Amino acid sequence: MICCTRCSWTCFARWNSSRVCFQAIKKCRVDSCLPERRVAIQMMEELMYTVVVVADRPDFRCFLDLLFGPGRNVDTEGDSYPVNSRSWTLLHMKDRESDAPSVDIHASEVDKSRFKVQSESSRLEELAALYLYLTCGETISNSDQALDKAVIEEKGTEEKGTDLLSLL
Repeated sequence: MICCTRCSWTCFARWNSSRVCFQAIKKCRVDSCLPERRVAIQMMEELMYTVVVVADRPDFRCFLDLLFGPGRNVDTEGDSYPVNSRSWTLLHMKDRESDAPSVDIHASEVDKSRFKVQSESSRLEELAALYLYLTCGETISNSDQALDKAVIEEKGTEEKGTDLLSLL
């Protein structure tokens, strides 16, 4: 798959709905690709939730059951060493038993307390961001707009008539 139209940088990383490979765009270092890379990074940041974390993260395995269901065969990558570490900064999750999109949670390179949550599934992305916020977060935002409790509760009632807070 070609990720950059100018330099033909290729990879098999995750694609978004606009067919822009965020992983590749960030890695491409050809100077002529800079404007395209800036636009893609801006698009990427608009499509994600940001949680400012002020406490230890939950055991990453809690996300697996919450997002994909108990007992699922989920592929994970990250930096949780030992496995029950609560100071991880990178987590990638992909259900092997379904076509559900992956979920990525990672600390910002600039501010390690700002965690970005991304997925092609808005449901998985919102649920992961909300869980991270409720367990260890100070603030949660979407597209640099802080969300207050009323917005979070409204999102919860949209999810099949259930309150997401009650799921947690």
